Amino acid sequence: MNSAPRGRKSTAMNTASSPNDSRQALERLRGGRIEFSAEPTEIRPFDSGATLSWTITPPEGSGPAIFRLNGSVITPQGRIGGHPPVTTEYCIEGAVAGARMILARTTVSVVTDHCIRIAVPEQTIRRLLQEAIDDVRASTPLLTQRRPASVEVDARGIHVRAFLRIAIENAPDPDLDIDGLLGLGVEDGAVRVFFRRFSLDLDSPRWFTLASAGLSKIAEQPMEALITDNLKPMLLRKAEDMIQSYLRMMPPGFRLYRIDSGPDELTVIVCPSQPSP
Repeated sequence: MNSAPRGRKSTAMNTASSPNDSRQALERLRGGRIEFSAEPTEIRPFDSGATLSWTITPPEGSGPAIFRLNGSVITPQGRIGGHPPVTTEYCIEGAVAGARMILARTTVSVVTDHCIRIAVPEQTIRRLLQEAIDDVRASTPLLTQRRPASVEVDARGIHVRAFLRIAIENAPDPDLDIDGLLGLGVEDGAVRVFFRRFSLDLDSPRWFTLASAGLSKIAEQPMEALITDNLKPMLLRKAEDMIQSYLRMMPPGFRLYRIDSGPDELTVIVCPSQPSP
């Protein structure tokens, strides 16, 4: 078990009513004793996880104190199990008389050296999402594409923009721009694709909108239904199928662990499904 070393430097935050009150409160907190450990300190994906244990002995005469573990209130003695998805630092903070300070820290490292990383390049993602847009466009004669879709991958996810046009008889053809941000996650070993953000903008010429007393709204409503019923689920399905196609490369005994999003690519991480010996 790893204990927080005595005499270590603490991080203090002053919310007391005066500097003198703060100094006295911090001195009282420093006078206590704390044991804080994680067992084990290193885990692997799909292991049983780690157990955090702590015992806090407040100094005599310190008054009522509140202790928190990564923001959650805890009792002076306890233990809790957990399996962080990534390497995580845990901090115990004490608060008394308007002053707060971090009393102890410990880290649980998630070791992925036995895992396999599969890169999914941005150009592959762009091609597949463009296919989804082409499929919807082919099934909708009134819908054309002004230029190819823009697809960019960064730390937030997959940013896709489509530049379409709607053909309206005896009227100017309005532009329809779609702007979406796809997020990716893993639930129980399965891919989860979802929209973090989705918006569409129908842009008709100003003179037409003003002179036609709501015609653009009439055109917009069926287009919104088309996007909601067809294009949105098609984009989600294409992204999910894309990840599934890469998962076919997994060796036996491996399981999807995480999908990381970064500049110009996704990284699919698969790990041994059985706990390490």
